[in-house]
Amino acid sequence: MMKMARVLILCLAAAGFYGSASAQCRNTPVKRVPSPDGSLAVELYHRECTSITYTAAMMRTPPTTLLPDGDEVCHLVTLRGRLKIEAAWKDAKHVLISSPDLLEWDLGVSSQQDSCNDIKISYDLNVEEAPPEESPDPKVEAAIRKAVELAAPCLMDRHHPDHPEVFYGELDGGNHRSALGLLLANLYLYRCPVSREAYSLMELAATELKIERGELEQLRPQVTTLKRAAEAINEVRRDAAAARARVVYRPSGEAGSAGRLFGAWLDNQKVFIDSEARVVIEPQLEGEIEEFSDGMAKVSVRSGDIVAPTRYGYMNTAGRLVIQPRFERVSDFYEGLAWAEEKMWLDGPRGFIDKTGKFVITLREQSDVPRFSEGLAAVALDTGYGYIDKEGRTVIEARFSYAGDFSEGLAWVKTRDDKAGFIDKTGKFVIGPDKYDLSDDSNFSEGLAAVRLNGQAGYIDRTGRMVIRLQFYRARPFSDGMARVEFKGQSGYINKTGRLVIKPQYEFAQDFSEGLAAVEVRGKGYGYIDTQGRMVVAPQFDAARDFAEGMAWVSSKERGVGYINKNGEYVWGPFH
Repeated sequence: MMKMARVLILCLAAAGFYGSASAQCRNTPVKRVPSPDGSLAVELYHRECTSITYTAAMMRTPPTTLLPDGDEVCHLVTLRGRLKIEAAWKDAKHVLISSPDLLEWDLGVSSQQDSCNDIKISYDLNVEEAPPEESPDPKVEAAIRKAVELAAPCLMDRHHPDHPEVFYGELDGGNHRSALGLLLANLYLYRCPVSREAYSLMELAATELKIERGELEQLRPQVTTLKRAAEAINEVRRDAAAARARVVYRPSGEAGSAGRLFGAWLDNQKVFIDSEARVVIEPQLEGEIEEFSDGMAKVSVRSGDIVAPTRYGYMNTAGRLVIQPRFERVSDFYEGLAWAEEKMWLDGPRGFIDKTGKFVITLREQSDVPRFSEGLAAVALDTGYGYIDKEGRTVIEARFSYAGDFSEGLAWVKTRDDKAGFIDKTGKFVIGPDKYDLSDDSNFSEGLAAVRLNGQAGYIDRTGRMVIRLQFYRARPFSDGMARVEFKGQSGYINKTGRLVIKPQYEFAQDFSEGLAAVEVRGKGYGYIDTQGRMVVAPQFDAARDFAEGMAWVSSKERGVGYINKNGEYVWGPFH
């Protein structure tokens, strides 16, 4: 029980690092070790997150035009810490992964695979000896129980009302080490204020249980007096109450604009608000509701089927379930149509449906979910990839090994002899096919498209002329006259002349939208800059999304989730 619970600590912490835009994690390659025949490679890398670093290995295929890093075949192992790590192919069917560093007995190896397809994976790892089993200690248990009691108000507010029961359950089972480890991880994960009394109690328990001090030390910036801890929690509660008092509902008789609807949470229920932060829809539906696209939102419900446990339907902007959840695989709606499959693994209807749920185009199975863009959709047919129109007619013959979406009248495609170029809507090549590597970052935007060659990226115009030379590690499409580019793991922004307007300085950054871009400042969180690089919304959020119709979704562990305007003021929420 103790070992299982300690693994749960890592799982909970990892949920904060991997599960959302607030992850703030970055992969740094260490080495790539190809197989004897070159068909596969073991990639070794460090994954650096806000408070912890992992060392990991995965199996990948060789790089291709479509996948510059290759395709992930298997994740092999995750080790805790920044470690020395090596991989050696014993032969074409056997890999040995080793590290000379000492690993913690319970958290050092958080995942491990013994095989990848038909390749054997073995390990030479140095794991410390496990401590003796715990013996009940009333003093330790009392200290942890009191610390949980002091921490409960924050954890109940920021995660779940029943959250403290997790810790009490471990204590009742005699798993003091597990209970304390879970408490330390969750207090850090949810950025809860920690009173000096609670910290002292956890310090006492950690000393008795011989728990690594690093887990305790990371909480020091959150330590405060009991009074100030209570005030911090009450301040968040007052903000939430004030936000609740500001909630307004659009009058039922008012049609409102045809603008975008935004998903939000109110009293633990998903609602949708307009650009004036007024509640427009309060869906009375079972299941999870996703964001709107083209006036329709996906609704997923549990089916009880082991093979396909989830079924999908769609809700309209009136909050009505207009397409019953009968599909096993679906896409969002684009240009009036959505991809849908009634049976993923068996023969059954699959193709494009209209907004009544009727199949209007039926097709063969697709590995990638297709969508319509500028009136055409790239689909896999018997002889390769081609394009169909909304009547289901093949308008560009299937002669490509891959095909992308149309953007600004052009689409990038890849020929059977591994050359890439751009075609127009007649299927004629207007650029190439030639030597460049193309990907979804290569869609034309504002007259330019990003291309790669020999590991460097630059931009071409609609004639194929290189207008911004190859020089970047990665280049994104232009938006608002700016494009995000990467040098040595740092993101900056260029204008359409190629001039570096905002120097590379951000490890995490997003594209510009409505004149602002979300960027992450180390140690402070996400804020927003304008096209001159000025910080107009101070870095303070754990996660942030693009602006749309004057609003942007943000999240903070202390304050919760909400929407802000371009002055950084909350127009919705924040709510936990």
